Amino acid sequence: EFFSKIRVVHRLDMETSGLLVFARTEFAASKLCEAWRTRDCVKKYYFARCLRWPPYHDDQEGNGEIYLSLAPSDERLKWKVVRDDEDGAKSSTTLWSVHQPQKLAENGRGSKDDSKDGTSAPVVLALQPVTGRTHQLRIHCAAVGSGIEGDSLYG
Repeated sequence: EFFSKIRVVHRLDMETSGLLVFARTEFAASKLCEAWRTRDCVKKYYFARCLRWPPYHDDQEGNGEIYLSLAPSDERLKWKVVRDDEDGAKSSTTLWSVHQPQKLAENGRGSKDDSKDGTSAPVVLALQPVTGRTHQLRIHCAAVGSGIEGDSLYG
């Protein structure tokens, strides 16, 4: 009976790991959902490993903002980057920062060999979605760099 009254406040995409939020009462669920929707006291951060991140690897930038418009793709379940004035375009913004540069392997294997050009190590990014579009972080990382490692849809 206890579990039948629990309400889901937040969910994650299927291939995403992290924290789930549940409420035990309808009042708590309402307040938590409102906080999530207005981003009043909720800040979401995601960590993603990218093999290549040009703003960091090429320009030595440690943080930045990605602004792209997204719309549903012709491919089932996918979204795509579009011009702001296209039909169905929805603006999306993500803040990013380098959380942890990966070290190159001294023996010439491992991280060094994992990068596309063999000269730069992967990087772990801290991503903060300002908007909450479907697949936003996955699309933003793929549009700017190599995509999120292990992402079977956009990476």
